[in-house]
Amino acid sequence: MRITTWICVTLCAVCARVEGVGVVASTRPSLPADSVFPPQTVGFIQIPNVNELEARWNRIELGKLFADPALKPFREDLQKQLQSRHTGFKRRLGITPAEVRAILSGELAIGMIQLGADRFGTVLAADVRSRAKEVQALLAKSAEALRAEGATQSSVEIAGHKATVFTFTKAADRPPRRPILWVLTSDTLLLADDSVALELVVANLGGSQPTLAQDEVYRAIVERCQSDVASPTQIRWFIRPMEYLEAIRSYVPADRRRRDSWVAGLRAAGFDSLRGIGGTWHVGEGDFQLMHRMMIYAPGPLEKSAKMLNFPNTRELVPLEWVPRDVAGITCLSCNIQEAFEHVGPLFDQFIGEGEEGVWEDVLDSLKNDPEGPQIDLRSELIAHLGQRVVMINSYEEPIGPQSERVLFAIEARDPERVAQALRKTLENDKEIERRQFGEWVIWETVRKPEEPKRSVRLEMPTLPGRAAEPEPSEVDRSPLLPNAAITVAKGYLLIASHYEFLIRLLRPVEVRNTLVRSVDWLIVDETIRSLGGEEECLRIFYRADKRYRPTYEMIRQGKMPESESLLGRFINTLLTEEDGEGFRKPWIDGSKLPDFEIVRRHLGLVGIFGRSEKDGWFIKGFMLAPTFSP
Repeated sequence: MRITTWICVTLCAVCARVEGVGVVASTRPSLPADSVFPPQTVGFIQIPNVNELEARWNRIELGKLFADPALKPFREDLQKQLQSRHTGFKRRLGITPAEVRAILSGELAIGMIQLGADRFGTVLAADVRSRAKEVQALLAKSAEALRAEGATQSSVEIAGHKATVFTFTKAADRPPRRPILWVLTSDTLLLADDSVALELVVANLGGSQPTLAQDEVYRAIVERCQSDVASPTQIRWFIRPMEYLEAIRSYVPADRRRRDSWVAGLRAAGFDSLRGIGGTWHVGEGDFQLMHRMMIYAPGPLEKSAKMLNFPNTRELVPLEWVPRDVAGITCLSCNIQEAFEHVGPLFDQFIGEGEEGVWEDVLDSLKNDPEGPQIDLRSELIAHLGQRVVMINSYEEPIGPQSERVLFAIEARDPERVAQALRKTLENDKEIERRQFGEWVIWETVRKPEEPKRSVRLEMPTLPGRAAEPEPSEVDRSPLLPNAAITVAKGYLLIASHYEFLIRLLRPVEVRNTLVRSVDWLIVDETIRSLGGEEECLRIFYRADKRYRPTYEMIRQGKMPESESLLGRFINTLLTEEDGEGFRKPWIDGSKLPDFEIVRRHLGLVGIFGRSEKDGWFIKGFMLAPTFSP
C-alpha cells in the first residue's frame, strides 16, 4: 500500500461526506487496534475515533477552509480525482476509502505486517458497530464487482472466524494480483491482502497472542508522547523505518523495482540503529489548530554513519540578528559538524561508491593530493573551522513560478577567514563557478547552463507501492538541488544561497526594528515554544504558513507543480506526480479550480517546531496556531 493512499484514507475519514448515510457515534472502543495488530507490524496508522476527529476538524480554521463555499468546485473535482486514484486501494482491499468511511462507527486503523524476509501484508481494521445492514450491503456489492473482474470467491476459517476470500487468475499481461480477504465480526470489519497477516490480527481478537501495544519500540514511543500530554490523541502513527521501506519495495513487482535497494544501503551504513519513529496528532487542542508530537527511537549504540546524528541541545537557537522580518520561515539546528564529517564515509560509500568500501576516503585523498584538483584537506582546512549552528532561511519572489522560491543555508564559522580561504581554494579554478564581488565579500556563483526541457524535477526516493515503475536514474534528468547557488563567507557564517540576488538581499544591512527577532510573529511563536518546554533544544523551526505554502499553492493552481525547483516542491512532485512515458512529469491533482490564495491565507496560522536530543533518541513537537491567536 502506497504512502499517499494511507494519507488519502486518513483524509477521507476526516472529510468525506456520503449522501444518505448517517454517522453512528461510538460509545466504547471496539479494538483498540494496537492491541490487535501483531508486534511484526512495521507501519501503522490509527484513528481512535473518526467521529471525534471529524468534529474537531470541523471546528478549526483548516476544517472551515475545506468547507468554505469558495473551495466547493475544487473540493468536488478533487473527490472525483481521488476516486480515480482510489483504484489502487480498492485493488488491494476490495472497497474504496469513501466506502470505508460510510460504514465507520468509531475506530479506523491500517497496518503493514512483516511475514518474512520479502513478504508483507496489509490489514485494515474498522469499527462498524451498529452498521450491520450497511456493511452487509457494501460487502455484497463489492463481492459482485470482484467476481465481475474475474475473481473466484470462497470461504475459509481463520482463527475461528469465517473469512471470505477472493483469488485472481494470473494474467500474462499484468502483474500478479494478491488475494483479498474479509472477516466480519459483530463490531469489526477486517480487510486484508494476505491470509497470514489477517490470521495474526484475527487471532488477537481474543487477546491470546503478543500485540503491537506490547512491543518495546512501539511502547517506548507511545509512552514518550503520552508523557507530554494527558488528553487522548486523534491520530497515532508508527513505523519501523528500515522494515517499512522494505515493505514499500515489496509491493512493487520484481521486474519493475529499482535495481538497488535503498534499504540495503542504509542498513550497511548503520541506519538500522533507528529502530522506530512514531507520533500523535491532536486536532483543536486549546489554542492550537494542530499539535504533533513525535519520537525518533534510537536507544543506541549508533553505528557507522548513524553517528552523524549528533545534535547537541543548546539555549541559543534563535534567528540570526541580520535576518529580515519578511522571510517566510527559518530553521535553526544544532549539529556537531565535525562528528558528522568523520562518519559520513559508510553512507557515501553505499550510495555514491555503489557499495565499495573506502570510496569516501579516496575522494578526500584526491581532493588533497591530486595535482589536477584543488589540493585541499577538507578535514583540517574547512570542517575544523565550522561551528555547530546551522540555519536555513526560506522566502520567495514574485511573480510565483518554478524558480520563485528562495533558500539560504548558514553554517557557523568559528574562523571565518580560514573558511573563506578554503572556499577560494576549492572553487577558484572551477569552470562552472564565477567569482563576483559585492562590497567586502567575495561571492562564488554557479554559472547556470542554458535551459532545457525538464524531464523530472524531483527528489530521488524509493518507489512507492502501487506506482508505475520509474525509469532508472541514468534515464531521467536529475536537476541539482541548488542550480543557481551563490556562496560566500560573511557575518560569521558560511552562506550558501539558492540565488545570487537572495544572498545579496540578506547581506544588505537591516534596521533592528525590521529584523525577524523583533517581529510580532516570531515573538508569539517563541513565547509559545517556551511555554511548551522549549528552553533548551537541538532544533527550532518558525514559519508563517501563508508565506511558506503560497508558492506551492500557486504552482498547483497553475498546473506547474512538476516544474518546481524548491525542496518542498520536489518532495510533493515525488508523491503527487507521475511520469507520462516520456520522462516528463504530470500532476494527478488538477488545481485549476482552486480559489485565490487570499481565501486560503486567512485560515492559516503561525507554525512552530522544536526538538531535543534525549537518552533514547529525539523528541520533536510542532504546532499550528489559530490565525487569530494572541498570547
